[in-house]
Amino acid sequence: GEVAAAMISVSDELELGRVLYTVRCLACHGPQGRGDGPFLEGLTMGGSTLVRLPDFSDYEFLRPRSDQSFIEVLAHGLGHSGLLPEGEQGWWDRKLDSDEMQALVFYIRALPLQPSRRKT
Repeated sequence: GEVAAAMISVSDELELGRVLYTVRCLACHGPQGRGDGPFLEGLTMGGSTLVRLPDFSDYEFLRPRSDQSFIEVLAHGLGHSGLLPEGEQGWWDRKLDSDEMQALVFYIRALPLQPSRRKT
């Protein structure tokens, strides 16, 4: 009985993280976290992208970083990118609470485990 309850909470946390990621992160960081989101495709100069984002699908990038280091970035909301001025967040970019931040970090850490759907 106890194992099943734990599995439900893990899947709920992953689902919350996925929804938050989709709404708040995917536009820049891309569906697999490779930093290839649709918003960035327009930000090119002379054919090279202006912004290099970290690759969340790379376990070696994620492994040495603490949850707290991610949470400190998340605490700045969309302003963490510098692409939006700090005060310029929309109504939907309210501050995440600590459970939401933890779920989002949990989801980001799970990105390297997703089956790769590379563009062919």
